[in-house]
Amino acid sequence: MTKEIKFILNDERINIDVNPNSTLLDFIRKIKHLPGTKEVCREGDCGACSVLSGELIEGKIFYKTINSCIYPLGNCTNKHIVTIEGLNQTKLNFQQNAFAENEAAQCGFCTPGFIIATTGFLINNENYNLESALKSLDGNICRCTGYGSIKRALTNIIRNIKPQSEQNRLDFLIESNVLPIYFKDIPNDLAKLESAAKESDNSEWKNYISGGTDLFVQKAQEFTTYQDNQTGLKVHVLQGEREMVNDCRSLCEFTFSNIPPMPAGMARIRITFALDADGLLSVSAKEMHTNKEQHVEVKPSYGLTENQMYKMLYDAQFHAKQDIQERLLNEAIVQTSHLLKVVSRAIEEDRDLLKDSEYTHIKQLIKKLKNSISKKDCDNIKQLKEELSQTTQAFAEKRLERSISKQLVNSNT
Repeated sequence: MTKEIKFILNDERINIDVNPNSTLLDFIRKIKHLPGTKEVCREGDCGACSVLSGELIEGKIFYKTINSCIYPLGNCTNKHIVTIEGLNQTKLNFQQNAFAENEAAQCGFCTPGFIIATTGFLINNENYNLESALKSLDGNICRCTGYGSIKRALTNIIRNIKPQSEQNRLDFLIESNVLPIYFKDIPNDLAKLESAAKESDNSEWKNYISGGTDLFVQKAQEFTTYQDNQTGLKVHVLQGEREMVNDCRSLCEFTFSNIPPMPAGMARIRITFALDADGLLSVSAKEMHTNKEQHVEVKPSYGLTENQMYKMLYDAQFHAKQDIQERLLNEAIVQTSHLLKVVSRAIEEDRDLLKDSEYTHIKQLIKKLKNSISKKDCDNIKQLKEELSQTTQAFAEKRLERSISKQLVNSNT
């Protein structure tokens, strides 16, 4: 399926017959041969593929930073797409110069994405401050961890640019060497593009939403049980960009009930997620010892609008720090609670393998851990969990030796 798509890429008017579901990143790099926009994760996570998307709304142009690796080409219709090449001038522009002076580009691979996001911040904000500037870069990752120099560059940018509220924003940024002069003509060019589209096309236009993941893909992960003789495992499939279940959209739930009774941690349940040629998601669960399997097809009752998709991405970036802290805390509590349950039972079952002082010390660590969990102190939970694991290591080895000895005796009788 192809469709005629018209938009402006940097200072070039594009008119192309193409599959609207293909990604903007592929068009930029493979068709237009603009290598400044980088290809890394292809999942919208790293920001290396960032570009600006400008849209004319009620006579005014509004820009936003988007991840081109998950942005359908069909959504570019009547918009202005800006890559790093579209910001380049005969010399370094204002924001590029700030990054260079503060050595904010190390290997340089992620730098175009940071420059694009910084430019989006300068276009979209009237009052510049460091906190807002840093938030605008939430979706960009520097694998060389050069965040200190990037922060210095942003501080330098904010210190040396003073927007005039009464002045046209684009005119001010062009005069300040933030944007090339061709930006002055873009609002008029987009208005002509929209006008021509209305005259030549009376059909209904639909946005094409893609998830940035190739079709026919399969991803799998193995899970286990947390209780002895556990015969069921609840699988909850969600859609979203946030770290916590409550902040994502529920697609389906099912219980895999083909787990044979066995000690906790012995079961191997392989959960596989697969996308077919039509983009439909199916989920299967398989117990690897018995090869028993259960399969469901995920059929959401409704889809996502483009605005809902962007809200998901924005919320994920805006709440990223808070979300990851909450996730790490919850993971620490779940893992530690399981460890406490196992250790508490073990020291009572094989009390004779412990000296009184060892038994007392372990009980004290268990009490401290429960107290840290109640206080939700993530760092202390991790520290005490590690201490408990090391303290009980010798005890665990003795229990294993006893278990092996019993099995050998039973096999010889």
